Amino acid sequence: MQGLVLQLTRAGFLMLLWVFIWSVLRILRTDIYAPTGAVMVRRGLALRSTLLPSRQRRHAAAIWW
Repeated sequence: MQGLVLQLTRAGFLMLLWVFIWSVLRILRTDIYAPTGAVMVRRGLALRSTLLPSRQRRHAAAIWW
């Protein structure tokens, strides 16, 4: 009887571990492939749009002085 309880406990624990692994993989998969709506911007274009206007203002101020 004790051997049967031990085997059932081991099988239950193993099943619980597999359910945990399956749920983690499912969550990771949905997070990776979820549509975010974010737009991918190339790094050079993003830097150009944010850094150049400030440089142009400094350059324009230096010309006037």
